[in-house]
Amino acid sequence: MKMEDAMALIKKSEKVKPEKPKKIGFMVHFEKVEGHILAGGYFPDGHTETLIKTEEEAWALAHRFAKATDSKEYINIYVVNSNWCPVAHYTTKGIRRTM
Repeated sequence: MKMEDAMALIKKSEKVKPEKPKKIGFMVHFEKVEGHILAGGYFPDGHTETLIKTEEEAWALAHRFAKATDSKEYINIYVVNSNWCPVAHYTTKGIRRTM
């Protein structure tokens, strides 16, 4: 194979693929007790559903979710952004429960 052919193959494979537009918004994160293990979960599904528009709305839903769920089964409820990172002050605003 000639060098120019190899370089053409390399360039073709390294072409920048267009990124999907990032979703902007918030999700409610929680941990669920499953036997002796904690399983993480969140809603809405950041991959397929529309995210919550504002952090305030997300915190309101987090508190409603905490009120509606069993305190022994769902613990550590807090808000994350569209990158699945906890928002500022999540440690003080979050709903912590013990197992």
